Amino acid sequence: MKLISKLYEKSKLWFALACIIVYVVGTSITDELSRQIGIEKIITVPYLLILSIFALAWMRKNGLFEMFGLCKTDVDAKRFLYYIPLVALVSCNFWFGVKMNGTLGAFALYTISMLCVGFIEELIFRGFLFRAMEKDGIKSAIIVSSVTFGIGHIVNLFNGSGATLIPNLCQVISAIAIGFLFVVMFYRGKSLIPCILAHQFINVTSFFANEEAINNPIRIAQSAVLCVIALAYACALLKALPKACVRIELHDNEWEFDGVTHDRQIVRAIVFDDDGYFYFVRVDRDDDFGKATCIETAGGGVEDGENLEIAIHRELSEELGASIDVICKIGVVSDYYNLIHRHNINNYYLCKVNSFGETHMTEDEINSFHLSKLKMTYDEAVAEYKKRRETPLGRLICNRELPILKRAKEILDDK
Repeated sequence: MKLISKLYEKSKLWFALACIIVYVVGTSITDELSRQIGIEKIITVPYLLILSIFALAWMRKNGLFEMFGLCKTDVDAKRFLYYIPLVALVSCNFWFGVKMNGTLGAFALYTISMLCVGFIEELIFRGFLFRAMEKDGIKSAIIVSSVTFGIGHIVNLFNGSGATLIPNLCQVISAIAIGFLFVVMFYRGKSLIPCILAHQFINVTSFFANEEAINNPIRIAQSAVLCVIALAYACALLKALPKACVRIELHDNEWEFDGVTHDRQIVRAIVFDDDGYFYFVRVDRDDDFGKATCIETAGGGVEDGENLEIAIHRELSEELGASIDVICKIGVVSDYYNLIHRHNINNYYLCKVNSFGETHMTEDEINSFHLSKLKMTYDEAVAEYKKRRETPLGRLICNRELPILKRAKEILDDK
């Protein structure tokens, strides 16, 4: 697992691509070996189970379940239109009747393999690949995740599965559209579970598809209908679902990694006023991190048992003397301070200031960090963050906060 974690830390994109290669090549090889033995999926099933168990264990060890959507959505089902279009979509294998395409034993092996395939493919294409690319542009991440998922099905032409050209092309096109829907559901709903369940249901029920009733013109029409349902539902969800929180994971390239001894839950805020100004804190410190003057969002550690929104009100009152309204949560940035062996979970909020009063800073904030309030325009703040990249700590802070500041500006411009 250490080797996998090192690859993930070094490049999340190459990690995702490596996972795709291992999955596609490994599944093709094990499918062929199963056919040579004479029992479909007999070798594939153990291989896919091992991949699934290993992925779950690795994510659990690294606390990545929420990052990759293995959690319950907090969006009401009504905003998903009660998943009715999704139910229509996943029923596609029953549209032309039902047929038992094999023995009960074959169905058992097929079911296990297809359950694993639904889980692994969603995790790789919607989880690993999309998450690796989203920080560089949501639109491109959605497109690449959808298209690579669809094109990946073209392997069925060459892996001995018996797929012919027209059915395979229809599958590729439908998979791109469905992949687009699934990545929208994950991005806006923050849970991969509905996508996994839908994918698994389509896969498993294909065992009962009445292929004899489907000629090429019918298959093309079916593919077109699937695309219309998937794309129309995705567009509806983009309007109905709340804009997703940013989720970024960063690593400390300034100091050597030597393990993590503790995690710290932190709340931070992009604070703005009616005149378009933003408020930060200036930090002057000279400690183990070196001598540095930095710009940083106001915020701090969450106390035991403290609600995150209560914590952000407390921190902004202490450091800025600000009474605020929380507009929304911008996102979560996971980063590391290797020098002190700490993992930071930074919860960022967009907050509008109502008034300023007295600050209530701690002794360290006054005497060790020399905190002071900064009032800036957006452009001034961006320039200040870039200017303070001259020190190792300044670079860590800039890498963490500039994407959040830019996202906050997008939200305000939309409003």
